[in-house]
Amino acid sequence: MRVLFFTPYGGRSGSETVLWHFLKGTDPAELQGALVCIEGGDLPARMPPHIPTYVAAPPTTYGRVLSKARRFALGRDRLDPVTARAHAALQPDLWYLNTVIMPDVARMAIRLGIPYVLHAHEMPYIWVMVSGDDIEMMVANASLVIGCSTPVVECLERFGARNVVLQHSMVDTRAVAPSPEGPRAARRALGIPDDAFVWAMSGRFDYRKGPDLFFEAAQHFAGENVHFLWIGHIPNEGFARYMSKRIATELPHAHVLDHLADGYYDHLAVCDGFVLTSREDPFPLVMLEAAALGKPLVSFPSGGVAEFLQPEMGTVVDSWNVRDLVAAMRTYMGANPPFDPSAARARAEAFSVEAQVPKWARLMRGSFPQFQRP
Repeated sequence: MRVLFFTPYGGRSGSETVLWHFLKGTDPAELQGALVCIEGGDLPARMPPHIPTYVAAPPTTYGRVLSKARRFALGRDRLDPVTARAHAALQPDLWYLNTVIMPDVARMAIRLGIPYVLHAHEMPYIWVMVSGDDIEMMVANASLVIGCSTPVVECLERFGARNVVLQHSMVDTRAVAPSPEGPRAARRALGIPDDAFVWAMSGRFDYRKGPDLFFEAAQHFAGENVHFLWIGHIPNEGFARYMSKRIATELPHAHVLDHLADGYYDHLAVCDGFVLTSREDPFPLVMLEAAALGKPLVSFPSGGVAEFLQPEMGTVVDSWNVRDLVAAMRTYMGANPPFDPSAARARAEAFSVEAQVPKWARLMRGSFPQFQRP
């Protein structure tokens, strides 16, 4: 099978990290692929040699990728030069759109009669980036629609998708490995006492991920030997600037670190518990990472976390009330917390690269038997 993959940012977002795992882990004799990035982040440099990568434009500010996507498709019946070159070199059987925010790529595939897969890693909050007409067009015309979690599949079915299947996201659990002295060194560098309890959150510092809810929860622990740590990209946006300033000036026991390419797991392992404050999160990779590290997880019912979390691993707080979130957090800070680290690690392994990549390969084979080659 020959597949031309499309992805928007070429960076380290959850959807693009999952695609990277798919392409690294699939037997090149079984699937010949190439990748087109609308923006050129660091993903092209990390791709395996057997996956040629084409970049349409240099990186820009998050959110401006849609204007690039619209410039990406030229005219009624011809491709932009980058896609034309990739398509001609690979001669793919189908295209694979790795997010829902590339409607013009889908539109071009439809015009040219090219079958395509739509892999949705997003729930409706992100759908505001495209029109309702575009979502319906992409879903209705896809040969296969993939949802990264059960909540995503349910959203797609409500939108009318009939050929939708589930393929969970994943992490490389072998890579979730802090260095021996890394967490201790990171804790000291942050000025966190060795005996302090630390709650961490990881994700882009934007409204969907809930830094304001993180801030509100941290306020309940003021004056206690409890610290809060947020790890994730801080965009140059008004809301992010406002919340980062409030945390810096009002919460001496809270720390915000921009995304860490190096030492990320050393810093994440600083925490004693993980609090997921997202308002919406389809199947967050950070919850898999926290479980792989053997950390209890407390969350609002923001999406895939309710599907993933089991009772001995943490708590999903259904009320969306921060006071209830804090009460649940305190249950994991006592002498005998209702938590089993081994159960958390075992659950994370069910969503490891080794477990999920073969499922994805079987899914592709079973969905497109006409493209199998002897």
